[in-house]
Amino acid sequence: MATKKLPPLAYEKHLIASPVIEINGDRATVEAYVVTLRDEAPGGPRVSAWGRYHDGFVKQNGRWLIQERKAEMEAVSRDPFRRKENA
Repeated sequence: MATKKLPPLAYEKHLIASPVIEINGDRATVEAYVVTLRDEAPGGPRVSAWGRYHDGFVKQNGRWLIQERKAEMEAVSRDPFRRKENA
C-alpha cells in the first residue's frame, strides 16, 4: 500500500500562467507570468511575489530539460516570511 507524502508545514507554490513558447529544433524559450503563494499561519496563504519567468530549455534523450531560468520579479511582499520547522 502506497502512502502519500504530505507537504511541509510551511510551503511555497509558484503558479505559472500565459506561457509563450518558442521552439527551435532541440532548444526552446518560454516566457510566462508567475505568482508566488506562501503559507504563513495564522493569517493563511497569501501572495508573496509576482513577475515573469524567462526560461531556456534543451531537449535531451527525448525529454525537455530546463537549462536556465531568469526571474524578473515585479513586486515582492514587504513582510518578512518565517518558515516553520517541520514537525
